[in-house]
Amino acid sequence: MAVATPEVEPRADTGEQHLVLHGIEWEQYVKINDALPDRAGLRMIYIGGSLTFLTLSRRHDWFEDCLNKIVMVVALHRSIEQEVAGSATFRLDAEKVGVEGDRTYYFGANAEVMSGPLNIDLTTQPPPDLAIEVEVTHPADKAVAAYARIGVPEVWRYDTRRKTLTFLSLGPDGANRPAERSRNLPLLKPEDILGQVRLAEKLGSFSRWFAQLNEWARTTIVPRLAEG
Repeated sequence: MAVATPEVEPRADTGEQHLVLHGIEWEQYVKINDALPDRAGLRMIYIGGSLTFLTLSRRHDWFEDCLNKIVMVVALHRSIEQEVAGSATFRLDAEKVGVEGDRTYYFGANAEVMSGPLNIDLTTQPPPDLAIEVEVTHPADKAVAAYARIGVPEVWRYDTRRKTLTFLSLGPDGANRPAERSRNLPLLKPEDILGQVRLAEKLGSFSRWFAQLNEWARTTIVPRLAEG
């Protein structure tokens, strides 16, 4: 019998909630997931028989959008083919795991395979090349573990409280390890992104920050190609 146990109390300062149901069978998760197709602001993660429900806040979404804009602009200036998968549901029966990330992306050859508004089917399609997880009140441990199970090669974890960003790269043994540079956006380092996020907060205007993003990518990131 499933038992609901809140792991993190609702916090008035963030508006986020975190609820976990233990002892959930795979078939139960699939039914629940399918029964709630339109649920903006709610994420589900299923792994190890536990189903986690997460509600998100504007603070979460603000940082998430910053990271998303950086990924898209850098990929554009590096001429890397990209296809967004947003917060799509990735489920894999063979691993009994399901996850809905904050942002997910396909690059290069996989972007061509996933071009257009395709639904996700991991039995015939590749997993995303990059997933982003923003942590406000709850850790992203379960999401990161779920991504490893389905074979996502790179995950970014941004902790809004500690102001830290970690690039995780999936090894051949199925374990994630910190990386100094992005696997999918070569020569991009965590400090590059942290600098831009700090600037966005300092400016206090998302539009003003975004206006300078293309110039930053062109003058700071692209020249590294010539430098090697």
